[in-house]
Amino acid sequence: MYTPNENQEPLSSEDHDESLTNAISSIMENRTIEIEINTLKEDARTCHSLRKSKDFDEYYLDENYNAEESIEFCLKKIKNGEITKFSISNLHLSTFFPKSLEEKESTLIILSEIYIAIAQAALKENSIRQAWGAACCARNYLGHFLGMRDDLLHKKYERAKSGGYAKAKNANLAKEMMIDLVRQKRPTKGWKSPTSAVEGIIDTALDLIKKEKLRLPINRDDLTQYLINLLIENKDAIEATKPLN
Repeated sequence: MYTPNENQEPLSSEDHDESLTNAISSIMENRTIEIEINTLKEDARTCHSLRKSKDFDEYYLDENYNAEESIEFCLKKIKNGEITKFSISNLHLSTFFPKSLEEKESTLIILSEIYIAIAQAALKENSIRQAWGAACCARNYLGHFLGMRDDLLHKKYERAKSGGYAKAKNANLAKEMMIDLVRQKRPTKGWKSPTSAVEGIIDTALDLIKKEKLRLPINRDDLTQYLINLLIENKDAIEATKPLN
């Protein structure tokens, strides 16, 4: 443990800055973004081998997992618009109400691979800051996955599973209630856009969430983003915005 020396003269501001810079450089001198991305790929491969099931995973090419192919596959989905910030947000939210442990594990790996792909693409564009940001996100999801492999956490997860199903049911009910609200308040000519629909129901939605204790965001901005995502990606929600027949 470090103990300060009472007889040591305090460093000047310039000396302190130089000392701190040197210390950071010493710690990080071999930790480049290229090394971090390669390490993440290896960690993703390790996590993939630890999964219990691959049956429901639509993102992987096959069971003979190849990190480079999987990341390239994610990049193609990003380029053609199949992976967007909205779909990533929904994947992230789904980790809170998974149908099974296996589904949560798969989703965490998918999210990590998406961010590894983003980091790799950002590096090619020389956007180092974005590359590091994406790498940190990938590391977070892989760390979450590895934490779930702990036996104690597995036991806690199993004990909480019944409660998790109840929460998931509540979440589905809440979603249906939001869609009904969009439908009920829909103008004769329909909603002009998801944003206009959200603006038309947001106050009523917030009151309903508080009254019924629904498992939805109670912060106005967070709820707004949730509802916009819902109205863009959910088929029933999209139908609810169309003109009345």
